Amino acid sequence: MFLAVQQEIRQGWGVEIAYDRTWYGDFRVTDNLAVTPDDYDPFCVTGPSDPRLPRGGGYEICGLYDIKPAKFGVRDDLVTLQKNFGDRSQVFNGMRISIDGRSANGSLIGGGLSFGRTWRKNCAIIDTPQQELYCDSGPPLAKAIQFKLYGTYDLPWGIETSATFRVLEGAVIDANLSYSNAQIAPSLGRDLAACGRLVGPACTAGVTVPLYAPGDTLFEPRVVVLDWRLSKIVRVGQVRLRGLVDFYNLLNTNAGLIVSGTYGSNWPRPTSTPPGRTVRIGAKVDW
Repeated sequence: MFLAVQQEIRQGWGVEIAYDRTWYGDFRVTDNLAVTPDDYDPFCVTGPSDPRLPRGGGYEICGLYDIKPAKFGVRDDLVTLQKNFGDRSQVFNGMRISIDGRSANGSLIGGGLSFGRTWRKNCAIIDTPQQELYCDSGPPLAKAIQFKLYGTYDLPWGIETSATFRVLEGAVIDANLSYSNAQIAPSLGRDLAACGRLVGPACTAGVTVPLYAPGDTLFEPRVVVLDWRLSKIVRVGQVRLRGLVDFYNLLNTNAGLIVSGTYGSNWPRPTSTPPGRTVRIGAKVDW
């Protein structure tokens, strides 16, 4: 569903308010008919102490489950609809407020705010009770705010300048840590089912655990980007030549766009950043 209202507030200037709501349904799931929630044993782990983690780390993470050894590897899968087990929802709500107009000298200016988030709820247990871990969550609305300002202005000697300034939401920082069988066994009361006949130190099986709700807890600083263009038109007979000089990422921001989600010595190192400050010279010919 998309709704938008536009209104002219004065000659040459208008404001728009738009609302977007998107929801998804008819989710399909795979149900292992060979097991039930009673075929899983609970365990807890302790998060590492780290001031970068929520509450400084060192907290207990429960709601984790391991299948009983007798049922390990037993499969009888049925693909069916999620609604047979309970409600599941994935809903995006967003809003955009923008204003733009043209001044008496022909300059154009505009900008606005946008914010929105996707809330996911999927707490129905199909096989493992671990489905309830972090099953009802979404990012803070304040983290989803974006700002944009743009404009054009005519300089002397027929030179036109334009710029776009953007403040984007920071990248999500997830943290997933692998726990060994030796770390889990004291809480589980046995070795992991994946160990098979290997027991104690001989078992190298492990479980990767999210240290907090993924996608909803920690974020990189916001990305601030400024792009600037200078252009000039030169006419030669029927030919119109537009010279262009573009400056991308003029502020040379290096905020992470994608961040490693594996907790360790490189966490949370960015794996992708905006291209560095770039200058491009070009021309456009019309005839």
